[in-house]
Amino acid sequence: MTFCPACGASIEAKDTYCPFCGSPTITEKKEEKSVTDDLQKDVDFPEEVPPPPPQTYQPIAAPGTTSYPQPVKSTSAPQLEIRSFWMWFLLGMITFGIANFVYLYYNIEDLNKLDRHPRPAGVPSTHTDTSNMTILIIIGLFTGFLSIIMIIATYMKHQKLHDYIKAHPQRQQTLPMSGSKYLMISLCSGFIIGIVVSAVAIPIALIEDPMMLVIIGPILYGVVGLISLGVAIYLLLASANWQKAYNERARMLCPGTPEKSI
Repeated sequence: MTFCPACGASIEAKDTYCPFCGSPTITEKKEEKSVTDDLQKDVDFPEEVPPPPPQTYQPIAAPGTTSYPQPVKSTSAPQLEIRSFWMWFLLGMITFGIANFVYLYYNIEDLNKLDRHPRPAGVPSTHTDTSNMTILIIIGLFTGFLSIIMIIATYMKHQKLHDYIKAHPQRQQTLPMSGSKYLMISLCSGFIIGIVVSAVAIPIALIEDPMMLVIIGPILYGVVGLISLGVAIYLLLASANWQKAYNERARMLCPGTPEKSI
């Protein structure tokens, strides 16, 4: 005997429905859902995310650092040259100054190549007319004013690179001397040395004692010579610093560029 789960009346075990209330006496088992059924269903995975677009802007390196991010390359920008100033200086001594004109011409060409690289707004151009500069050098050769032409050309290359680097937002460690400072030192030093020589020559000419003339004369002219040598070395180091600054900028714009001996 069993009991109806609905009304509690006594019924026989074979009865599937209660004779008293009509309720089913056997509960149907619910179909158990396999846990693996959900795992067997197809899962829609998200499509592969495309990579981010390449960098299209130029980050600015922090001041005082020597590592710079690789700039965005331009197909129209030429390859910049990295030169050795001291190699050209020795070559100029061997060729009695002829190589100095060639080196100056290359400097102007390098500035023109630098001008073809992209630069932010507000950064001045480094372009220089090489044809006009060549004409001026030729005129200087035939008129005897070559030294003045060389000073003017050196002034231009110093001023253009100085203004370019100083105004550029991407900083670097080396800043060349400005052209105005170079010109002032060149002209003023020559003028001052001329005055000193004249001031020394007059007292020496007034000395009547030959022994005093032999002693004082070399000393005074030696002092003038040391001053002239000091100014020449200072301007030479300024020119070497110009090439160092240009090489540093060339490495920033064209990473991996080898240095040219000549």
